[in-house]
Amino acid sequence: MTSRLRDRAASLWIAGTEVSDPVLLDSSRSILDEDENRTLRGLRLERKRIEFVVAHALVRIALSSYSDIDPRAWRFSKGIHGKPEVCAPLRTGAMKFNLAHTKGIAICAVANDEVGVDVENLNRSIPPGIAQRFFAPDESAAIETLDSDSRSLRFFELWTLKEAISKGLGLGLGIELDRFHFTLTGDTYPKSPVMVDRESSITNWKFVLLRPFESYVAAVAMPNLEQVSVHLVDLTASIGGWRQPDDSPIEGASGCR
Repeated sequence: MTSRLRDRAASLWIAGTEVSDPVLLDSSRSILDEDENRTLRGLRLERKRIEFVVAHALVRIALSSYSDIDPRAWRFSKGIHGKPEVCAPLRTGAMKFNLAHTKGIAICAVANDEVGVDVENLNRSIPPGIAQRFFAPDESAAIETLDSDSRSLRFFELWTLKEAISKGLGLGLGIELDRFHFTLTGDTYPKSPVMVDRESSITNWKFVLLRPFESYVAAVAMPNLEQVSVHLVDLTASIGGWRQPDDSPIEGASGCR
């Protein structure tokens, strides 16, 4: 049974990436396409390879939850600044997605509109001076007034928000992160930060900030966003039904023009 995407809503699909079961990893790899497997072969670190397999299998599982399409049939292309998008099967219409992963977790956002997502591990160290370099002056100044624990959390809250809007717009590193100023209030998640855009060109974008697990903070950005749903994915259950011989036909699969 397939789910239905709602307007002005984003669905977040979450999976842990610390997978050691070789059978599960092989099954996950088997639903990736030739381009993804080529990228996979170029990764040297085993942790990065596992993270890549889980994250990209998660995208296919998430997209197929809203259609009757075999997860192996999805094909992707990249926009001008590298944002991935569905290019086949063509009958999927306006469905959009965005992927983020860091050590231990992968998140795929799916929506009917452009969407961006980012996730960060709160145990990561913060390079000196990075807030002053990338944040608006009042954001970096406000961070300095906090105690060390609160300072780290606020940094990653702001960083994920800026990454999410950048990825949602499909601009990647081609955008100045200090262009966006966020106001955050309250200590309870999910939060709904308010953004001020220095260029006042994307005022309809809305945001949700959440803590999927204790050690992580994530942000999702989308035009006119009103609702976010969260789905925790059990790869063993999700992948198992799709394990098929490599030479079996894939219904709906085709290349991208």
